[in-house]
Amino acid sequence: MNTLIKIDINLLALGLLSILYVSVLLHSDKHSLHVRLFLALIYLNAGLLVMDTVLWAIDGIISPMFYTILVVFNILYFALSPVVALIWLFYVDFHIFEDEDRLLNKLPYYLIPSGIVLVLVLTSLKTNYIFYITSGNVYVRGQGYLWVPILSLGTIVYTWILSYKHRKKVDSRALLGLQLFILPIIIGTLIQIVNYGTVLIWTSMTLSLLIIFISIEMRKIYRDYLTGAHSRRQLDEYLHYRIRLAKRSRGFTISMIDMDDFKYINDTFGHHIGDEALVKLVEILKDSIRRNDFIARYAGDEFVIIYDIDENEDLVQVENRIHENVKQFNASQPDSYQLKFSVGTETIKSYEVCDMDDLFNRIDMKMYEQKKRSKSNS
Repeated sequence: MNTLIKIDINLLALGLLSILYVSVLLHSDKHSLHVRLFLALIYLNAGLLVMDTVLWAIDGIISPMFYTILVVFNILYFALSPVVALIWLFYVDFHIFEDEDRLLNKLPYYLIPSGIVLVLVLTSLKTNYIFYITSGNVYVRGQGYLWVPILSLGTIVYTWILSYKHRKKVDSRALLGLQLFILPIIIGTLIQIVNYGTVLIWTSMTLSLLIIFISIEMRKIYRDYLTGAHSRRQLDEYLHYRIRLAKRSRGFTISMIDMDDFKYINDTFGHHIGDEALVKLVEILKDSIRRNDFIARYAGDEFVIIYDIDENEDLVQVENRIHENVKQFNASQPDSYQLKFSVGTETIKSYEVCDMDDLFNRIDMKMYEQKKRSKSNS
């Protein structure tokens, strides 16, 4: 592979990483361990791409300074390779279990591959086992070179198995990203091992990080952290779109749902159970509505559903399904909290013009009218 092409590919990958980095900083909570681990993957990938670029650029140029750079950068290059896999393991483990204490307890075991590689690389300065630099300042693979990608890929494969084993703890879309992460890396690693001079491992890693950003990190921007429903931001965007669509051709129905007695649940059972009640309500709503319908957390214990429906008969079927599923849930735990809610619903017909603020005022008013009727009947 021509050196200029190698450098161009690495620069392109660095450009993509820069975009990912800025996007994460702008839209994510930088104090979250999950985000910090993702940023660490970006830092390491970028650093390895820079080192890879420098190593290819100066390889074969005879100079004492370049010789020193070749030795130092190759030591760092090999030593950091399994660290990337280690950080990825941390990221996936925390994504599944959300337990920092678990990570600390597992740390000694998770560090083993990185420790082995570090020892092999440092001893290679005398044994040439992993690599050596010739008198002409040319990098040469040692006979034990394969141990570095084998141990790194071993950690990544273990991570894949971990995510698959605990797949029920992970959202299906996020799981797909976790499972696909390994694919570009394996392909790039195998190509680089077989075709010496081809540089694809860290550009492949960039593609893997892009997959994770799209499937997990980007979704967090548009998802409510607690319930998994869409965020208020995405609700506003989607509702603007449906209002514009209704003006041209296709109507919709919008409902505002407010959980009744939420303060009572918090005061009686504790805030942890209150959070659980919100999560359960969203789960029931998701199971009851159709694939094309949209649910978002509006604020606190209020949720909004936008149905891809403008016919009353279809709406009645979905609403009946929601009430039946809530009834079954309440019957399953008679000694605990009960899910109750009030609803305000408005249908926008095809070619109808409406204003978003006015629409929210109307459904909000209907919801509170139902809430008053429920209290007066209780």
